[in-house]
Amino acid sequence: MEVELSVPIKEDLTRVRTKYVNFGTAFTRSRLISGLDLVVMLPSSQASRVPLESFVKMWMLSGREYRDQKRRIGDLEQEVRDGYAAAAPFVAFCQRRYDIARQEREVACTALTDCQEALADCLDNARELEGLRERFAHAQTAHAEDVGGLQSQIGDLTSQISVIQAAAISIPPELGRRLNTLQDELLAVKGQRDQAFADLLQAEEATRTFETSQQALEDATSRLQNQVASLERRLAAQSVTTTAEVRNLTSRLDQSHAELDRWRQAAEETTSTLSATTNALQSMTTERVRVTASLLTTLSGGNCSEYNSAFRA
Repeated sequence: MEVELSVPIKEDLTRVRTKYVNFGTAFTRSRLISGLDLVVMLPSSQASRVPLESFVKMWMLSGREYRDQKRRIGDLEQEVRDGYAAAAPFVAFCQRRYDIARQEREVACTALTDCQEALADCLDNARELEGLRERFAHAQTAHAEDVGGLQSQIGDLTSQISVIQAAAISIPPELGRRLNTLQDELLAVKGQRDQAFADLLQAEEATRTFETSQQALEDATSRLQNQVASLERRLAAQSVTTTAEVRNLTSRLDQSHAELDRWRQAAEETTSTLSATTNALQSMTTERVRVTASLLTTLSGGNCSEYNSAFRA
């Protein structure tokens, strides 16, 4: 599968390729012209034949090294393309897993927010129920005190009636009226006691209803807390897996970039070596031209034919 390289890598590869192709073309053309000049002017400068031959050999060796480096650069470019092509499915897989994990995290965060809101409502209901329980406890205590006071009054009135009935042989009209009044008061107190008992039963029924609601709220809170804990565990595991995969991919890409940088440095060193060799050849060419001009000036006095005959001999 052909992988689409990133823009910086494409620019680096294009720059390296253009640099070495242009340098190779200019280097080959200049070396060919210099070689032809050497072949033409070699008979007129026998003294510089040995250094020129050594530099020609050095030039041929540099050309072979240049071709080897160019071939190696092509191999490295192909290896980089193959590496990116092999890494592309893994990168797509990691991106897909990361998107899934991010979606699950968003869903989990939404569910967690809902659970927290429901938990806050449950806590509010629990606090309200606790307040109702305290109010009911105070009301029950006050009711018990009232019932105790009423029962004490009933006992006192009953004992008074018994004493009066036992001591009275004949009931005077005033005592009868007093007794009727006491009986009416006793009936009223009994009615108040019955009403207090009815209020107590109603309060107990309301308490049982609130306790049932509190138990349901506690069960719902426990279920929501379990769901939140499960979502947090899944999110943590998914985050650890995604982090490990991204770290592995980053390490592999860093190794590929480091290898490419090492080969670029080697290519730059080769370029500097070729530049030094080129400068040396140019200096030798300048020296050869100067020696040739000197020889031609020396031989221009009429000894050129004799010198050429001697040189051929």
